[in-house]
Amino acid sequence: MCHLVVVLALALLALPSIARGEFVFALDSVGSGSAYMLTGFDGTTLTGANKQGSLAATFDQDTIFRTAKLDRYAPTDPCRTYAASYNFAGVTGDEGGLLAAIAQLAANGCGARVNVVHSQAPVDPCRSFRPIPLSATLP
Repeated sequence: MCHLVVVLALALLALPSIARGEFVFALDSVGSGSAYMLTGFDGTTLTGANKQGSLAATFDQDTIFRTAKLDRYAPTDPCRTYAASYNFAGVTGDEGGLLAAIAQLAANGCGARVNVVHSQAPVDPCRSFRPIPLSATLP
């Protein structure tokens, strides 16, 4: 049974992205966007801050959720646990779990690389989201 789980996990990792219902979870190393310390997520709007300013973004059908690179987190970093939950929810297609993990990341002031489309609206649409270690958001 253990071998089957490992084989299935490796098979999932070989895919560039997984379309699961209403969201796409990408298993890639592509990364763009700015690094933010997350400050909130109410289920609709993600907020964050960095030295250049603040972020207010929403997820939609065009958002790509990118896998967190867990090897970049210190073993004792509490955000690593939330990032691992995020990865698990993404790979298994659990949209509710994915959003809950994002809420945990935000509630604990974790970091994320967020790419938004700047618009005239007060809240910009998010094109990609990837949890990152908070240390990567600092100068």
